[in-house]
Amino acid sequence: MLQLAEEKLIKNNLTENCSLMNHNFVNQALPQTFGLGLVTFYTFNYLLSPEDQRAFLHHVAESLLPGASLALHLFYPGPLLYPEIEGKWINKGRYQIENQTVFLHDFRRMVDEHTEERLQAFEYESGRREEIRTLRRLVKKNEIRRLLISAGFSDPVLVNNFNWEDLTTLTPDLETESEFVVTAKKT
Repeated sequence: MLQLAEEKLIKNNLTENCSLMNHNFVNQALPQTFGLGLVTFYTFNYLLSPEDQRAFLHHVAESLLPGASLALHLFYPGPLLYPEIEGKWINKGRYQIENQTVFLHDFRRMVDEHTEERLQAFEYESGRREEIRTLRRLVKKNEIRRLLISAGFSDPVLVNNFNWEDLTTLTPDLETESEFVVTAKKT
């Protein structure tokens, strides 16, 4: 993925403004600081323990300049949103990948009250089948609020389902019923 991203940066003349790194924020901060942090595509939800989540946010905070903003895109488990899909294989369609037809199937179930298991099966016309298994942890709004504040962030706000007209202050009493984006400033 880093190689593909680098090719796109070069193609679009963005190499002076963007840096690509393979870095684990659970283990350490970056050696330099930045003015903005984006944690997209549910990346934070792949951290399965509150300890790893705290370490991640602490090291991200160390890697940001004072007053910098952080945005996190957090998921909501499919089986909680659509209980009828729990434990069932769902056909997600047919795709062309490098001149091959690939059928994608998706299976989701809750392992416990916080953890979704997802299996993605890729079936090729040749009969070959590949599966990818991932686990993602639900992080509720009140939980991410506490984590952000304890890591040195303030003024958390959120939007549900990318509806930016409904920007809301993240208070401890908000229910978590869908994916959301939360932003906060480093203090």
